[in-house]
Amino acid sequence: MDTALKVASTSCMRTIAADYAQAATANIQARAQGANLQTALVVVQRAWSEWRTALVRVSDLEDVHWFRPAGAVRPLIHAYVMCNRVVSGRLTHDCTKSACPHRVLVCLLKSHTTGGVFEELARRANSAEVRPIQF
Repeated sequence: MDTALKVASTSCMRTIAADYAQAATANIQARAQGANLQTALVVVQRAWSEWRTALVRVSDLEDVHWFRPAGAVRPLIHAYVMCNRVVSGRLTHDCTKSACPHRVLVCLLKSHTTGGVFEELARRANSAEVRPIQF
């Protein structure tokens, strides 16, 4: 292959790859922001310090609220999700002790959530009814 042609085709491939990467990134960001916020996916985990994560739809989150777990320096957004509504990943829980599906308490970290989605979840948590802890 002619060296000039090889350089031109390599340059063209880089341009195509860069254009594709920009389009894919824009598409991912648009989906994360969600034209419809309820269909956006969010990263959840069982505890704020847990390394295992899962993806769920914002519309599947129930009872969004602020809660300060032991060891956390400030309240974090928590919510409940049915264990069968996980889109991807795994939440550590035991389905053998109770009938599936059941509600699982999850934590949502700001660093794992896009700005617009986090703002909506914070708004929902701020408007949540404060309930006494049941023992």
